[in-house]
Amino acid sequence: FFEQSTLPMQILSLAGTSLAVNKAWEEVFCTTREGLAGYNILQDPQLRNSVLWKYLQRAYSGEAVEVPAFWYDPTAVGKKGRPHWLEAWISPVKNENGIVREIAMIVKDVTDKIETQKALVQSISERKAAEEKFQIISDRLSMAVKAGNIGIWEWIPGTNHIYWDETTERIYGFELNSFNQDTETFSQCIHPADQNLVWDTKSQSIKDRKSYRIDHRIIRKDGILRWVQSSGMAIYDDNGFPYHMMGTIIDITDRVQAEEDQKFLSRASEILAVSYDYHEILKNLCDHAINYFCDGVMVDQLLPDGGVKRLMLVHSDQVLRTKLAKLELEFPEDFESLWIQNIISTGKTFLVEDIDRFVKEVQLQNGREFWENFQSFGFKSCIGVRLKGRESILGMISFFTMKKSHRKLTKRKIWLAEELSYRASMAFENALIHQSSREAIRSRDEFLSIASHELKTPLQSLTLQNQMRKRNLDKKIVETYSEDKIRTMIEADLRHLMRINRLIDDMLDISRIRAGKLTFINEKVQFCSFIKEVLERFRPQLDAAGCIFSASYSEEVIVEVDIYRTEQVIVNLLSNALKYGAAKPIKVNMILKENKVQLQVIDQGPGIRKDDAERVFERFERATPMNEVTGLGLGLYISRKIMQQNNGALYLQSTSDKGSTFIIELPFER
Repeated sequence: FFEQSTLPMQILSLAGTSLAVNKAWEEVFCTTREGLAGYNILQDPQLRNSVLWKYLQRAYSGEAVEVPAFWYDPTAVGKKGRPHWLEAWISPVKNENGIVREIAMIVKDVTDKIETQKALVQSISERKAAEEKFQIISDRLSMAVKAGNIGIWEWIPGTNHIYWDETTERIYGFELNSFNQDTETFSQCIHPADQNLVWDTKSQSIKDRKSYRIDHRIIRKDGILRWVQSSGMAIYDDNGFPYHMMGTIIDITDRVQAEEDQKFLSRASEILAVSYDYHEILKNLCDHAINYFCDGVMVDQLLPDGGVKRLMLVHSDQVLRTKLAKLELEFPEDFESLWIQNIISTGKTFLVEDIDRFVKEVQLQNGREFWENFQSFGFKSCIGVRLKGRESILGMISFFTMKKSHRKLTKRKIWLAEELSYRASMAFENALIHQSSREAIRSRDEFLSIASHELKTPLQSLTLQNQMRKRNLDKKIVETYSEDKIRTMIEADLRHLMRINRLIDDMLDISRIRAGKLTFINEKVQFCSFIKEVLERFRPQLDAAGCIFSASYSEEVIVEVDIYRTEQVIVNLLSNALKYGAAKPIKVNMILKENKVQLQVIDQGPGIRKDDAERVFERFERATPMNEVTGLGLGLYISRKIMQQNNGALYLQSTSDKGSTFIIELPFER
């Protein structure tokens, strides 16, 4: 056994000399039995200073010992061989009386094992130093990006371990230190449609040894969908093995939403540019808004009298539209006061994130019945924005969501609603201007048609009369031209010329009014006496038409007016009464009301519909078709402008088929 053992073995005498060694010993220590002659282990200075020495002494004392690894270099004592790391087992050999007679020692070369352990320890130390350095860099990076709300993540490729810093946890909706730090939990946070994209991108990045950056969706722990931008790169060892990967995560939801909002607004601009029909463009705009961020839209127009007219209510539920329209008819003041007070009159955007809570607050101050009905519709939130053009307030637009919808209008949507409303206002105003321009062109064309007709009629009559006279004179037929005949012809010619002159004066007055050059010379006059004089001058025309005329007067008062322009107004009203009244009786009343004096011109003509009471004061407008009466349709427009310049007013009280009453109103002095 001694010779065949693969472990080096040696027998030592009590004096320390070598009694025997096996071949394994000779191979390990590069020596022979003869070479050990004269060697004494107890005198080896290297061993006396090694860990072996105390164990050797214990063995000589009769104790079997196991010696831990120790370093031995045979060249230090002048022997051949390479240095070794050795482990030893030393056992005393005793006689039958228990007395030690020699020492048996077995050694094992553990150089490879020790060197491997040392290399491993060094590798661990280097790895630990690298990790510590990485941690320092990571801490500094974390401090640098914390202010920018940039999250840091780390992952060891090929493992299930992933690390998130507190910012990353917050982005994903986790409380501090509540993330499980495993790839399974991370994958659950990625939107299902984007999971393959994320992991494939990471794998390709490692394979290509390049950094990556992608935008993808996540599902926060609270269930909210967000957009993030993820970037990262791997770290490789000397052998090219990716042992670490790290990167950043940024919440880009606001940026993505802003980009989507811009696309939405760009498309809205395209929609607003396709037509000049404001009903069409507003309807298309409402549909566009419903497809993007709300469930319904209401558009209201501000009327000249301060009232509000519903232009449209766009929502998919016909029942809701019908019920809301009915509610507005039943409670017009409640509904109108809410929107006018909070939107049109103040110009401030009106946001209600919780309709139910809002209703509870306002119904304490307003009609409970109205608000209970309003609440029953199931509104959830709304935003109301004023529609304002370049110079005028056009109305308002209201966006709303329903309780059964996942949508909700919040403060973040105010900007979008205001921007959309601004574009809608410009398009709405442009459409109104276009409509007004078309009406102006229509009125101009009608005016030119009327003017040419009105001017051509007397001119044609004059032309025919004079052509006939010339033919008679050429034929020397003069006996028909008696004094009375000539007087009649002259009077007829003068009437035609006066009519032409009146038409030209009206057109000149229109030009002066538009240019602001219509002149007035005001003076104080006794109004009652002035009216009597005007009526007396107009009486021949009344008598010629066979019209019954009556007048009543109040006490004398003083008014300050341009008497020429004021007479022009009165004559125009009397002429209209004569023209439209078909020679039926005309009545003029002078009445004092508080500090105003009224002059009423009452006819018994066909009357004017209430809807046309203001229209007849517009340019080129008349209450009857142009083929029924003559004139340019300018008289009432000019008359009202004249009265306004005299600090007065001109208005109409009329009912269809019951005649008309035109009223001049002026301030007076007693």
